[in-house]
Amino acid sequence: MAERNPVSWRMAGPVVDEDDCREAADVARCRCREAVVRAYSEMLTSGACPQVALDVATRVYRYHHPGAGHRLAGDVVETWVYTGPLN
Repeated sequence: MAERNPVSWRMAGPVVDEDDCREAADVARCRCREAVVRAYSEMLTSGACPQVALDVATRVYRYHHPGAGHRLAGDVVETWVYTGPLN
């Protein structure tokens, strides 16, 4: 049996500067937001607990922004997916 080569892939589109996704005014310029929110939503729909869904969404964010630290990525993702009251 021949050894299979691993498939390497990359999401389409240019890598966006981390600052474009961090600042509220620049959120529209961040191309990964839709993927992050979709990952979170689909994990919840599949029965995952909110913390697991948040961890997966954070991984998606960090895929698009490899230089972002875990804490910053988590803060950005929480802001995007949190739907409760802000007080």
